[in-house]
Amino acid sequence: MTALKEAFPALFVNARIDTFWLGRDSLGEVICRIDAYTAAGADGVFVPGDLDLTTVEAITGHSRVPVNVLASPRYPGSILAEAGVGRISTGSLLYRAAMSEAMRSLAVLDGDEPAEITSVLSYQAFSDLNRPQSS
Repeated sequence: MTALKEAFPALFVNARIDTFWLGRDSLGEVICRIDAYTAAGADGVFVPGDLDLTTVEAITGHSRVPVNVLASPRYPGSILAEAGVGRISTGSLLYRAAMSEAMRSLAVLDGDEPAEITSVLSYQAFSDLNRPQSS
């Protein structure tokens, strides 16, 4: 990354830290990566995952560069901004919201109760729908 920033100093480099996304819930590892990427010239960091507000605040409180997180149905953008988030990405949220509503509508057509899906499916729940069921 250092060579990239030297060659293109005006380029904004947003370093992605997938620790939480991959299920390794280690705030310490995230903090170490923020420090390493910032030292190498990152202009921002992106920490995707279903983060609770305390974790977001710990990350933004430590980072010297803007922090980007995924939008969450649990926290409005204004709450994330108050927690110090500099950028909010929708990721698959809009697609999952549309598909959740479509599935709710289809359930009604099948005569099922629409309450089976009461909110936007999580990334994991949506992914599980696409996995073949073992017999």
